[in-house]
Amino acid sequence: MQSTKRVAGRPESGATHQPDDNGPSGEVDYLEVAGQASFTLLADRVSITVAVHAPQLVAEASALDSVDVLAALKRRVEQVGVTDISIEAFEGRSKSGLLGGSTEARYGLRLVCEMPTLAPTLLAIAEDKNATLGDATWHFAEDAGSAQEATTQATLQARAQAEALATALGVTLGRPHRVLRHHWCEDDAGRPVVRSGKILDDLYVRLAARRTMLTKVVLRYRMD
Repeated sequence: MQSTKRVAGRPESGATHQPDDNGPSGEVDYLEVAGQASFTLLADRVSITVAVHAPQLVAEASALDSVDVLAALKRRVEQVGVTDISIEAFEGRSKSGLLGGSTEARYGLRLVCEMPTLAPTLLAIAEDKNATLGDATWHFAEDAGSAQEATTQATLQARAQAEALATALGVTLGRPHRVLRHHWCEDDAGRPVVRSGKILDDLYVRLAARRTMLTKVVLRYRMD
């Protein structure tokens, strides 16, 4: 985005407006340019939901150890490095009849694993006939170094545009009058959460575990 703006009277929100005594009617000429750069964040953890059907009704956190099918799955994922596992939901029912009664329960588990343990964790879940894979939420660590580098690149890009325009217009750039920086995720819509089954697709995992961040720097210069 490149534009030359003539500003008079009320300043924009967040900006400081200093009228130019040399300009007509207190008007000031500004040159506003923008630069943009991107960087990639890699997921370092992923939270997975798993539904487990069991014949035992235990509506307590101790069910992870006391319900046989839950304890078996817990041991299996712990063997591949998962240590963060909890019960997030529980649904149970009992039936009775002339020949006796029966119970069944559905437990909603949440597992958090580091990326290196994702593949063996998924394999452990897939091999359990009582478990059904649910959704996954990807967690991304902050990368201050890459964010700063993107900011520098965007700023240099905007500065180069401003200098080129100033030369073409035959004006001299003053000091930056206003500097704005914006960070946002290119793919926030729908990227963090995947639906049941998709996480088993290796290509999808490699794509979902990456997040493209955009940095935009807007510079406004007074033109002398």
